[in-house]
Amino acid sequence: MILAGRYELGEVLGRGGMGVVYRARDLALERVVAVKCLPATSADDPVAVARFQREALAAAALTHPNIVTVFDAGLDGVERFIVMECVAGRSLDRVLRESGALEWRSTVSVGRQVASALAAAHQAGIVHRDIKPGNVMLDGTGTVKVLDFGIARLAGGATLTQTATVLGSAHYLAPELAHGAEADARSDIYALGCVLYELLTGAPPFAGDQPVAVLAQHMSASPRPPCELVPAVPVEVSELVMRLLAKDPAQRQADAAELEAELAELAQSIEPQTAVTRVQTLVMPVAGAGAAELASTVPLRTRAAAAARLPRRVIAAGTLLAAVVALTLTGLLVGGGGRRAVVAARVRPRAQHHVRARRRRTASHTAVALTSTTTATTTTGTTAAPASTQSTPAQQHGPPAQQHGPPGQQNGGPGQQNGPPGQQNGGPHAGGLPPGQARKLGPPAQ
Repeated sequence: MILAGRYELGEVLGRGGMGVVYRARDLALERVVAVKCLPATSADDPVAVARFQREALAAAALTHPNIVTVFDAGLDGVERFIVMECVAGRSLDRVLRESGALEWRSTVSVGRQVASALAAAHQAGIVHRDIKPGNVMLDGTGTVKVLDFGIARLAGGATLTQTATVLGSAHYLAPELAHGAEADARSDIYALGCVLYELLTGAPPFAGDQPVAVLAQHMSASPRPPCELVPAVPVEVSELVMRLLAKDPAQRQADAAELEAELAELAQSIEPQTAVTRVQTLVMPVAGAGAAELASTVPLRTRAAAAARLPRRVIAAGTLLAAVVALTLTGLLVGGGGRRAVVAARVRPRAQHHVRARRRRTASHTAVALTSTTTATTTTGTTAAPASTQSTPAQQHGPPAQQHGPPGQQNGGPGQQNGPPGQQNGGPHAGGLPPGQARKLGPPAQ
């Protein structure tokens, strides 16, 4: 099918309550585009036609890198259409179905870009009114494109019934709109808060079987903070999302430009290596059950400033740990040397004791030898002493001298010659002398 003799329609990219989107080819400019057509069931509805035209005008009036660009709009017979750029990527709704929740940094990036698009629209006096995952495209480079400006206005009268069921708008509708208040920039901010909550946790803040039940929760219930459902979500990000979901519009950001600035500052203040829900503190090992209790009591970070100061704390803690390790090793080395000194001190007295004992024994033997030598010299020097005088030492030193006595008395002169052998056998006087000296002492005795 070719619209206006120029746009050749191809596959269907998406369907909604307000139209069908086709991939098409612009035959005049030879490029791929997306063409949105108003459903035939709404072709005769003047309100639907007026809102469709207003959507085309609103989108065409906005030029922003995060807003889909509108190229053309027209009428071919009864078929009304809008021609826009074809975004190569997936809607956030499809991303959630296929991949689940996003990592918190990707969520902050998406939120910042959507807020930037909404800020441009709000500045132009346009309220989107239907911010939801299905109306946000994400390409392969991480660039966000916001689609379908003004469609929610077309479904305003049926939001609580059929249209809410088809589009799922009830999950992203601000509480004041459920009360019948007029939509403004803060209602778009609340819807974006619901989208960010779903990107972080994988589910919208409120769910129910019927749109009315979901809207009742928007008006009265409070969702659990994302950081409680997903521990990897930083507290600062969780607190920001919960502020977007405030029941009172006055407690939310005043406009999308303020929200964009907060998200940009948040992304810069939380560094990748410190983006955790609990501060990682260096603690010396603790034995027993106390270690688990200590690990469970690490304090939660509650301010973005703590994240900025954390690198310095980590450096200081690392320096302190290195000092503790160095002191420990030094203590071990000094302690080992002390123990060796104590052992050496204990061993040294024993060695000295053995040396002194050996010296005493050596001195004793030397004294005995000197005494024996002196006695022998005195005995041999007295030549006129009778045989009975020579026998006196033999008698003092035991029976062997007495056995040699009689032969000495019978032989007379020879007995004197036998005297020295008797002294050799008799005791310590001759026993302490070498045999050669004993023989030398014999002749003078004659």
